[in-house]
Amino acid sequence: FYIMQWNLTKSISMDYMATNNARIDEPFGRIDTKAKKDSVRKNLYKGGRNTSFQQNITFAYTVPTQKIPLLDWTTVRASYNVKYNWQAASLLARQLGNILSNGSTRSINAELNFEQLYDKWKFLRAVNTQSEKKVPDPAAPDKKADDKKNNKTGKNKNDKSADGKTTAGKNNSLKSKGSMPVIDTTGKTKKQIRKERRAAKRALRLENKNNLPEVGAVAKTVGRLITSVKRVGIQYTEDLGTTLPGYMDSTGSLGYNFKSREPGWGFILGYQPDTNWINKLGDRGKFSRDTLVSALIQQRYNQKLAITAQVSPFRDFNIDLNLDKTFDKNYSELYKDTSEVDNVGLTRLSPYAMGSFNISYIAFKTLFQKFNPNEVSETFKQFEANRAVLSQRLKTLNPYASGNGTTPDGYVQGYGRYAQDVVIPAFIAAYTKKDPSSIKLLKNSNPGLRSNPFSGLIPKPNWTVSYSGLSRLAGLDKVFTTFNLRHGYHSSLSMNSFNSALYFQDPFRVGFPYFRDSVGYIPYFLVPNITIQESFDPMIEVDMTFTNQMTFRFEYRKSRQLSLSLIDYQLAENRSEEVTFGFNWRKRGIPFLKNVKIGKNGEKLDNDVTFRFDFSLRDDATANTKLDQNTSFGTSGQKVIRIAPSIDYVLNKRVSLKLYFEQNRNIPKISNSFPITNTRGGLQVRISLSQ
Repeated sequence: FYIMQWNLTKSISMDYMATNNARIDEPFGRIDTKAKKDSVRKNLYKGGRNTSFQQNITFAYTVPTQKIPLLDWTTVRASYNVKYNWQAASLLARQLGNILSNGSTRSINAELNFEQLYDKWKFLRAVNTQSEKKVPDPAAPDKKADDKKNNKTGKNKNDKSADGKTTAGKNNSLKSKGSMPVIDTTGKTKKQIRKERRAAKRALRLENKNNLPEVGAVAKTVGRLITSVKRVGIQYTEDLGTTLPGYMDSTGSLGYNFKSREPGWGFILGYQPDTNWINKLGDRGKFSRDTLVSALIQQRYNQKLAITAQVSPFRDFNIDLNLDKTFDKNYSELYKDTSEVDNVGLTRLSPYAMGSFNISYIAFKTLFQKFNPNEVSETFKQFEANRAVLSQRLKTLNPYASGNGTTPDGYVQGYGRYAQDVVIPAFIAAYTKKDPSSIKLLKNSNPGLRSNPFSGLIPKPNWTVSYSGLSRLAGLDKVFTTFNLRHGYHSSLSMNSFNSALYFQDPFRVGFPYFRDSVGYIPYFLVPNITIQESFDPMIEVDMTFTNQMTFRFEYRKSRQLSLSLIDYQLAENRSEEVTFGFNWRKRGIPFLKNVKIGKNGEKLDNDVTFRFDFSLRDDATANTKLDQNTSFGTSGQKVIRIAPSIDYVLNKRVSLKLYFEQNRNIPKISNSFPITNTRGGLQVRISLSQ
């Protein structure tokens, strides 16, 4: 077991950890002969037989931007983590080879503090500085009155004082604003004078830096809009890994065999091999040639991108933006010697790739259109019409389809109404209200592990907007203690699983499918389902607190989920709307109980009483619509109504009362469900027995 931590520099660090397991093999039976004892002793002296080696190395680097004046407002951190594993084969199946694997994780985190950047300029710092109202000091003398008094007495500012010195001389010895102070050189050496002058210059520069210029209202408004971006955060991570079964070599120090020079420092330090690298390793005899090899070579790739930003164009108004992307991909194949069958040698069999894809998206342009679960929506009709446009477009792009004819319904042969390359872009174009002739298409190639067939779909930002400054406005500050508004939108487009098609062919490597079946051209990746989720959470939220301790809250939410199945070509659309209303009022004492006295001491019932009222209404509906069937039918849906008034009263320090009522009504929209109403109410008494 090895651990080492090494700070190479102030910005670069390395952490190393390794674990090596070994066993002392013993001959079969009793150790009662010299040969057996020598065998055990020999295995002990050489450290045993390695059965497992695991290694983990992490390099971290913090970019020294703080040392660069123009970049000290940024923070950038990068890390690189490497994992390397070697697992020995069982002694009963050593001919199947060992298992060799590695992994690497690369990440970059960047934080951009634009507020610190803006503070480098005095004008921008003045723009973003909150102006403070100057309150006159009642103890300060009235300048005009003093001037008038001096004129009456005939005194002049240059008149002599009692000690015979003029007041002007005193004023000249004082440091004026923004000017270099006078240095008294009496009895001082030149070195002391230079030192004092340098100190005075530094103080003057600091004073000038803190003295901000006056900025007008218009310039300040424009400046705040220009400098509205306050912070940006970027996180990017890549995780890769490879597993190679049937590896016939052993390991040494740092996982490297210095005799055979395998598997190479590149693989040990996280290099992800391609087909050529694996072929060369097989040509050197490092893979098992046994006919019973059945373990698959596996490779993985995971990519994550997250960008956040904070925008504040003016005080108390904040916009939080976020952009996300996640892409996963796994590849596997059987690398096996088939010489007994075809005399080819090591052959790649059953290549298979699968993965998932998810991005933040924007699709609300069609969210507010009319929706009836029992009618085909106009958006769905546009989706059906877009397919013919995409079919003709793909014909011009695919060289294999250039000579294909057109069916009577307007579709190119091979790109029919149910072809995946036609359906998915048509669906995205319709429900995002885009032109089908310019929508991005899916890629039909897989040149490498990192290649993304959906790279044409760009993530888009989602947002949350809040404003809490209404209670500061003149007039409203006497009515509200807090007045908050909030709005948010979040959406995602995802393909939870996709897998490679076994019948895909592209003989001329043009990036388009060649083979077609009865449905159409077989794409490289088969996508069984595509989902768009979006929600205004909330569309609008109002949260108010009045000066009389009354609070009011209103919220309206709207959401939609679209799930298109490419197995039965059916779209499931779920819509939901919710309205929430809340009321809370706290008042001291109940009028008809104020004069009631309880207890030996005759305490009055004038404690706090809180009135609450909560109401919510949620309307859900789900409709299924099949392509080319011209029918739509509701599959589920309900209305949920909740009413919950209550009264809380604190009787004393130990006893509190609550009178409550709550009713929940569930009204289904389909005939195979029944309305359900749950009602409860009563008086709740809480007694505290703690000291």
